[in-house]
Amino acid sequence: MNKALCSNSILSQLGSGITGAMLTGALALSVCAVTGGGLFAFVLCCVVCFVFSAINKSKVFAPHVFLLLPLFYVLSNGSTLACGLSVALGGLFYLCLTKFVKKAPVPDFIASGMGLGIAVGVTILLTNAYFGIGANSFIPFDMLKEFRSLGFHPNFRGLFYGTITLFAMITYPFKFKRLNRYLPAAFVTLLIPYVFNLFLNPHRDFTTINESASLIFADGIKTELSSFLEISVKDIPYILKGSVGFGAILFVFGDSDTLTCPANCTSGLLSGIPVKAYPIKGYGTISAVTSTIIIVLLVLLCPSAFSRLPLHCAGAMLIVSAWQSLPTASLKALFKERNFIKIIMMVLCGVVFVLTDIFTSVLAAFILWAIFGKPSKKEVN
Repeated sequence: MNKALCSNSILSQLGSGITGAMLTGALALSVCAVTGGGLFAFVLCCVVCFVFSAINKSKVFAPHVFLLLPLFYVLSNGSTLACGLSVALGGLFYLCLTKFVKKAPVPDFIASGMGLGIAVGVTILLTNAYFGIGANSFIPFDMLKEFRSLGFHPNFRGLFYGTITLFAMITYPFKFKRLNRYLPAAFVTLLIPYVFNLFLNPHRDFTTINESASLIFADGIKTELSSFLEISVKDIPYILKGSVGFGAILFVFGDSDTLTCPANCTSGLLSGIPVKAYPIKGYGTISAVTSTIIIVLLVLLCPSAFSRLPLHCAGAMLIVSAWQSLPTASLKALFKERNFIKIIMMVLCGVVFVLTDIFTSVLAAFILWAIFGKPSKKEVN
């Protein structure tokens, strides 16, 4: 009996390890693709996630699309190391917020406004990858202005691949709810167009679409390390401003997980990628070892295969993931309350995240929270 239970536990952990590798791997790969990260950053981010997931056991860490808004902001103005430091400081800022603002829950209009604003902002930024427009802005409103000057001239084959991902990402979790627990939508919706691309566009040298060219072992470890370690005094303001964005988003949309801070600090310093915990069943030490072996072996055995991922698909998958991450409970509660002032504040909060940089947006959201977020007498009683 005990042997049977032990065997089931091992098999369960192996299965969770495969699922975790698919989920974390797909999200980390997509984030590296749209931000220009390399395979070393991808592997390091995955390994850090698996290690902390083994400690956590009920959750698996992976990059979260909401955290792309501050990530783009820091990367646009600083080096990869600057981004890593900003992610690490963001984890510490998140820890401070959980300690000092713990007794004051985030109001529904703030969570809803920030969620909508970030989702729209991330969608605008990632539309550049989805359509293959070739813009270079990293603030949503600036990106919109660049879209206007460049015009929409998408690569239609790339757009076709991205649209497959878009529709599959929307329908798959609803049509295959049970299967989605074992084969995550993020992985499946990248795999389908990836296979299409290999058959329809077999020759790398003659590719007709934007592929994830950064996902290669460039000129070796020394070259990537030297580029990673580049940093300037000019990066400091962006590091500090970005850290506020990372910490605030983790606080509002994260949970009370005690490993969120160390996971972000470690992942940030090693790979420059922020992470968040996702629920998963039966994840343990065996799962973490399984996940790590899968990712490392894939990178060692077929490193060039990762660079064939259509960039359009990575952008489309992350766009849908952003909208699926909306705080639906807060939105429902807000409209059920029918407080028009709070609804207006929600809209205002969302607009700020589209028009300004992440630091200004978070500051405005917290000011609105301080002014309009006081509980009414009915709520207190």
